[in-house]
Amino acid sequence: ARRAALGIPADYDDYWHYQRFYREDLPQRTRAQVMDFHGYLPDQILTKVDRASMAVSLEARVPLLATRLIEFAFSIPEHHRFSNDRLKGVMKDAYAGVLPAPILARGKKGFSIPLSKWRSGLLHGEASRQEYILKHLFGVDL
Repeated sequence: ARRAALGIPADYDDYWHYQRFYREDLPQRTRAQVMDFHGYLPDQILTKVDRASMAVSLEARVPLLATRLIEFAFSIPEHHRFSNDRLKGVMKDAYAGVLPAPILARGKKGFSIPLSKWRSGLLHGEASRQEYILKHLFGVDL
């Protein structure tokens, strides 16, 4: 009833995009990776990286998402790719002896802003100016 009230045809499938890439023949984790590769990454992550990098005239690359490399990775049996549930285990095994052990053993690092440095230290004045602009011009209270 709600769909009809919104003018959505009864036969419309909300999940048509995901069904294009859904593969029943794949193991569950690989199936989730394929869905991420075709849906979440291009629709969310890659778009945001592209926009953010272009906004500051920065050229950003995502080399580990090259199509041939991804196809190769998906061709590796899941029990090898997820050996001991290690992230990037196959790649780390391949580079053992090439890269120093501390690099291979370190955890994932995300992107973050130096907020604590902005508030107390080198960039304090810049942060204060930005807060002033946000508060007085845009009514945003931090």
